[in-house]
Amino acid sequence: LPASSSTSTDEEKEEEDSANYVREALLAFHARHYRPENMVIVIVGPQSLDTLEEWVVPRFAPMIDRWSLKQKDTTSFTEIEQLINDAATDAPETRYDKPLPPYHPAFQPKIQGGSWPVLLTTLPLRSMRKLVLLFPLPSVRKVPDRSPVSILSHLLGHEGPGSSFAALQDAGYLSSLSTGSRIAAPDQTLLQIDVSLTEDGETHWTKVVETLFQHCRLLYQTALTARDGKDETERSAALNDLQRMWGEISSLNSMNFHQTSPSAAYSFAP
Repeated sequence: LPASSSTSTDEEKEEEDSANYVREALLAFHARHYRPENMVIVIVGPQSLDTLEEWVVPRFAPMIDRWSLKQKDTTSFTEIEQLINDAATDAPETRYDKPLPPYHPAFQPKIQGGSWPVLLTTLPLRSMRKLVLLFPLPSVRKVPDRSPVSILSHLLGHEGPGSSFAALQDAGYLSSLSTGSRIAAPDQTLLQIDVSLTEDGETHWTKVVETLFQHCRLLYQTALTARDGKDETERSAALNDLQRMWGEISSLNSMNFHQTSPSAAYSFAP
């Protein structure tokens, strides 16, 4: 009985130590990242900018960045605080006024067995048939008005006549298809294509992938012809196609902008 009691006490102490460790780590993370220099204050109102500034500055200017004070003497850091501080330097720079960090894609051949593409299959617990294609791209944060993700999402996700979706739906292979960025980070972008397959589509998933890749090759060839085409007629036709596509995107964005309901103040204020 005493031995059993001792074991129970040790387990309880270990659980308590783990809980305290997690708590200290969370507090250190909050202190390191939730600081005045990382804060964005958004205020929207009919008052003048001078009035709004008079309201805000006296209330927030006195805030003290205690973490910066501790950084002047890192010997004052606890083991966990030092760990959190070191880990913060691993993340890429996120400020828009800073240069983009080196391209660091989510998928790298040297890590994933040295070959492309990487195929990962899973068996879901519930009944579902889903195909996900991921394409690593360089960061587009500095070129929002020229982002390839915009036109790729628009064209690959298109559902009209002649689209990949229409062809695959007519073949009975899918029920839905959507395209967009999975990751939009300072050091990388990850384009994602989500496909909900039918039973027949699951059996012929390689045909679904090949159709989407053929679409990508067609887009690539069109862009290449518009840039480097030797035949002036073909080059002009390809350029007109790209301009028409960008025009569609601009029109849709304009319509969405003017039809969107008022959002939160953070999104409304520049």
